[in-house]
Amino acid sequence: MPETSYFSYLDEEKKDSIDVPSIAYTVMADGWPKLHALLGGTQPMRDAGETYLPRGKKEDIALYNLKRDMAYLYNGYRNTVHRIVGKPFSQPVDIMDKEALPERVKALVDDVDGTGQDLTQFMRNVMAAGVIYGLTHILVDFDNVSGEMNTLEEKESGSRAKFIHVLPTQLIGWWPDSGRPQEIRIREFRKERRPGADYVEEVNEYIRTYRTDSWSIHKRIKSEGVEDAWKLVREGEHSFGRVPMATYYVKRTGNLTAEPPFEDLAWVNIAHWQSNADQRNILRFARVPILGLFGFSEDSTAGGLVVGSSAAVRNADTNARIEWAEHGGKAIEAGANDLRQLRDEMESLGDQPLREQSGDITATGRAIDESRVHSDIHSWVRSLEGTMKEAVKMAAEWTGDTLPPGFGLNVYDEFSLLSRSDKDMAILDKARSRTDLTRITFLKEAKRRGVLGADVDPETEDAALNSEAPALPFFPAEEPADLGVVEA
Repeated sequence: MPETSYFSYLDEEKKDSIDVPSIAYTVMADGWPKLHALLGGTQPMRDAGETYLPRGKKEDIALYNLKRDMAYLYNGYRNTVHRIVGKPFSQPVDIMDKEALPERVKALVDDVDGTGQDLTQFMRNVMAAGVIYGLTHILVDFDNVSGEMNTLEEKESGSRAKFIHVLPTQLIGWWPDSGRPQEIRIREFRKERRPGADYVEEVNEYIRTYRTDSWSIHKRIKSEGVEDAWKLVREGEHSFGRVPMATYYVKRTGNLTAEPPFEDLAWVNIAHWQSNADQRNILRFARVPILGLFGFSEDSTAGGLVVGSSAAVRNADTNARIEWAEHGGKAIEAGANDLRQLRDEMESLGDQPLREQSGDITATGRAIDESRVHSDIHSWVRSLEGTMKEAVKMAAEWTGDTLPPGFGLNVYDEFSLLSRSDKDMAILDKARSRTDLTRITFLKEAKRRGVLGADVDPETEDAALNSEAPALPFFPAEEPADLGVVEA
């Protein structure tokens, strides 16, 4: 959950400006910095300093900085996000009835954002943001709408839709808090050429506003000695009739609000970062033994001692001795155990969305069962398909196009089979050899387990096999040589 209460923002006095965020956004944003630091890796965690690596009350700042700069991040959080998102997109998204799509919709799914990005990559990025933040958004936009056209004119103008992935960090405001939003505000940062310069680039901040029938773009104007102001640079009307945005939820808490599904994992990863920093710091001392002198006067050591294989130390006191004092190792062992335990906790938390909730099934039944298991990640995949389909329907509706009845999006969700594909294929192979399975069913099951490529069509393959000529019997090119075998 966010670290700050929703109600703590209610009485704050704010300047009435287009960049003032909604309260719900501010509450969610309060918990994002740790996610960003972990996603960034070791250097952002070091840069965060005492935020995630507290300094002791009397700890010397120079020694603290040394401990911080020696620490490195075992990134269980980022690795989990990549692993979870990678599973559904190990195969391309299947677009059902694609050939029957209207031309502009077909162009959209082939190039969703005008940069050549296909639907599979776009949906992968959308799911990654959802897994990190708990939600994310898809804005349906048009390149060539002047703001003066009605729906028919927009269709005849040849304008085509494009999707803009709006991260939760960008959607800074919406109204109202319940139901379908009537207004949204999106923060954007654009890299632009500085006016009057041939090569120098600068980053400018914009706020894009959408309402049910209009849109506008404001730019932050920076002037020396003058408070930042916002200038309206473009505006217009649209005929869609509502805010053209679809929201993908992974862990919804309310209207356009969510919490990160792996927040607990993030905190455990931070605890591992702190424990690892302490462990490396104690090793720095433990690996260097301390020379102890017993029975030596100050005068006898005033000139210093030379220690080495070719040096000797003399002392008139027969009870004098020199010893190396080394660390006992208990604290090091305890630290190592703590690190192992924290890594185990991270692994357990990271695997939770993958845990199947279906009942027990037999080995053969599991190998050929067409029913899908249920887990959190399967729910996330279904939600992603629905959100993306809603966005495509918006694009088609805006231009008056009609989607074919069979249109749909199918994200690969049989990844639970991949981990046991070798074992399953052995079972399937035996069933096929006994003719308990048809050849096409065998090919379909092999494809589900990733044994066959995503572009292999089992029905086409089966038809091709049927059309092949039967294999000819093998005949040697010449009679075998006489082996000299004598009959009894």
